[in-house]
Amino acid sequence: MTRTVADCLKSALLSVKQAPEHVENWLSLAQLQQCMSQPELSSRSFEQALAAAADQQRWALYLTAAESLLELYQHRGRSQEFVLLCLRLLQQSELSQYGFCPETVLLKLGQFYLASGSYSVALHYLKRALILAEQQLDQNSCGEAHFLLGQVLRKLERQDRAESHFRQALQIASELKQAARMANLYSVLARFYQQREQWQDAQTMQAKSVEIGKLIKQQAGVASGLSNLGIVQMKQDHLKDARQSFKESLELYRSLGNPDGEADQLTNLGILATLDNQLDEAEQQLQQAWQHYQARGLQPRIEQVTQLLVNLAQLQKPHATLQ
Repeated sequence: MTRTVADCLKSALLSVKQAPEHVENWLSLAQLQQCMSQPELSSRSFEQALAAAADQQRWALYLTAAESLLELYQHRGRSQEFVLLCLRLLQQSELSQYGFCPETVLLKLGQFYLASGSYSVALHYLKRALILAEQQLDQNSCGEAHFLLGQVLRKLERQDRAESHFRQALQIASELKQAARMANLYSVLARFYQQREQWQDAQTMQAKSVEIGKLIKQQAGVASGLSNLGIVQMKQDHLKDARQSFKESLELYRSLGNPDGEADQLTNLGILATLDNQLDEAEQQLQQAWQHYQARGLQPRIEQVTQLLVNLAQLQKPHATLQ
């Protein structure tokens, strides 16, 4: 007879009551509670497993419990517990014999402080992570550290150093043949150059991102990338190329069933048609976009397109594009 998850959960609860000192019992219970979508109970069980494993110096099981807890703490927004557990892991030298990679925990801390806006703290942990990853010849972690350092340094307005780290992350992704990561990094660099108004560099990076995205059939990323490519092309007055990029993006968003993305491209095409003095076409596209935004209640978009229509009526050339 097939046992259900609920049956297994009852059995695990009984095992814990009978032998609470057994780490495996707590781990089994915690994993079953995760399957039953009981995150609070699951985290308590993992905490019990962690404590029992530490008492018994069973460090492999300790790591298993700790990794699951870190993920749970992150998803549940339990920031203090997350940071404290990370720091505890970094202080326990015994774990190095059991496959523990401190650079991965340092990366988690760096990412956490980056997301929370503590950029100097994030920089501290990410620098440490990169040093350790390089010592261990861990290319994956090196690439992630370079990428996150680029994000932090951009926030700290150290643009040249940020660019260097982004490019090193891209080089590692290329060496490891990580196509999806390469597509993302090319797109990140494109937006980085856009912010610096280096339009030709931005176009080159975005075109490469789109090219790779098409090869790996990353349709949503390609649709977004084509939209951004069109904006960069329009900034350089390459209106014919921009129209082609926006139209390709529009068709992709339609095929993906993404009406918001579709309306954004109609807006961009309307802006482009106005710049190209095709006023009837511009009005038609902007009206379609406005109707969609109105139905969805997207107030910022409604206000933007309303202003574009007012400008169009006055035969003025608007300059805003959707980012």
